[in-house]
Amino acid sequence: MRSRVTSLLAGSCVAASILLSPTATANAATGVDMRLACQMTNGAGWVEQLTYPSQGAYGWRCWVPPFGAVKKGVNVQLYCSGVYGLNAYNSGGAYSWYCA
Repeated sequence: MRSRVTSLLAGSCVAASILLSPTATANAATGVDMRLACQMTNGAGWVEQLTYPSQGAYGWRCWVPPFGAVKKGVNVQLYCSGVYGLNAYNSGGAYSWYCA
């Protein structure tokens, strides 16, 4: 039983480190990895979608494929503070989120 708990904990730690580590394509200067932001906000398996383009930076929603009936918001501040220890900013456009 103890080895099973240890294995589960080790697997959880590996999964958490993958989830919380920045991706190669996103950094504080180049913008926000919205998929990772969705996963940090709502959990593993959630993906990003620009659901309301007319709302600019605030038009992003998260959903779980393939069904996606439920869409939830994304906390970009959580992403920026969790990954970089910085604050989230945008200039209005849908793809303008960055951490500084």
